[in-house]
Amino acid sequence: MDEITSATRSFFIDIALQKGIKPKEILKDDIGRNYIKPLIDNGYLFANNASSEYGHGVVNGDNVPDKFIEIIDVASAQEIVIASDGYPKLFPTLKESEAYLKDVLLKDKLLCKEHKATKCMVEGNISFDDRTYVRFKVN
Repeated sequence: MDEITSATRSFFIDIALQKGIKPKEILKDDIGRNYIKPLIDNGYLFANNASSEYGHGVVNGDNVPDKFIEIIDVASAQEIVIASDGYPKLFPTLKESEAYLKDVLLKDKLLCKEHKATKCMVEGNISFDDRTYVRFKVN
């Protein structure tokens, strides 16, 4: 669902830019986000919904169907890094992941080219989304 909504938002922002709307204006009123808002508002219908082609797994307290569970063999891993989707790309350290995020946000505050997202950077915020980064060593 995020791929569909992010791509659709990016498309509408590109339309706006082609029409001459300035990025500064879009940062104040994200017309792409406004367009996809009904899709996002109804996204809950597809959370853990194995019967829909748009279904996706969500850790929200409900049963997650096997269809959405991916098991990754980490037997040979020395460290494991997991994070929320507030990070466009994960690196072995939080510092590297934060540096990459900062670089993406400097290059593409609208988040419609470098890293397509369902919303843009809001002035005064340090990121476009909440983030969680967990790194642990395996014994």
